Amino acid sequence: MGWWYVSHGERRGPVDEDELYHLLSEGELTGSSLLWKSGMKDWEPAANIVELRPLLNSLPPEVPPDHRPRPTAQKRLTRHLGSTLALVAGSLALLSGLNRVVANMENANSNSFEPGNSMLQAGVVMILGALSYRSAKKRRIGDAKSTLTRQFLEIASLVLILLVILMQNNLKYLISTDPVPNAVIPIWAIVAYLVIVGMPENGCDDHREIEVSAAPCGVIKLICRANLDGPHSS
Repeated sequence: MGWWYVSHGERRGPVDEDELYHLLSEGELTGSSLLWKSGMKDWEPAANIVELRPLLNSLPPEVPPDHRPRPTAQKRLTRHLGSTLALVAGSLALLSGLNRVVANMENANSNSFEPGNSMLQAGVVMILGALSYRSAKKRRIGDAKSTLTRQFLEIASLVLILLVILMQNNLKYLISTDPVPNAVIPIWAIVAYLVIVGMPENGCDDHREIEVSAAPCGVIKLICRANLDGPHSS
C-alpha cells in the first residue's frame, strides 16, 4: 500500500517507502509533512507515525534556514521575466488603446471604442494572462501557497479573457483581419497557463526559457503597430 503526502497544499501520491525515503532525504518532505495511507483515520505529520520513526531517525537534521542557499540576483530577475515583459507590454497596449479612444472622443468622430478596441483588448488580455500565469507558476515552485482563492482568481482571469474575445461582434471577421489581438494573444495566454499548471513541480524553474520566449509573442507587432498607425478616424 502506498503513501500519500501533501505538497504545496496539494495531495500527491501514492509512493512506496523507497520513494518516500527519497523525498525525505531530498528535503521535499520533512517530519512536519502530512502523510496518509490506507488504514489511517486521518492525515498525520511524518514525525508522529511510529513506523516511519526509524526512517526519519536515519536522516540528517534539516538545514537551518539561515544556511539554506538563497536564489541569486540573476535567478530572481529571470524567474518571472516572461510574465513581467507581458505585463509591461500589456500596460503599453492598454495605454495606447485608451489614447486612441480619447483622441476619437475629442474629435467627435467615433460612436464606440472600435478604433482603439484592438489595443485595449490586447492590453487587457495580456495583463490578465500574465497575472494568471505568474500566480500559477508561484504555486508550482512554492513561492506562494496553493489556496482555493488563488486558483479561483486564476481561472476567473482566463474566463474574463474568453468573454472579452467571444462577446465581440463579427468575431470571425476580426480574427481574419486582425489575428494578433483576437486570436494569437488569447491563445498564448490560455496555453501558457495550461502548460505551467501541467509542469512537474521540480521542472517549473527550468520552464523559464519557455516563459521568456512565449511572452513576447505578438507583443512587438502590437507595439510597433501602435506607434506606426497612430490614432484612427472613422
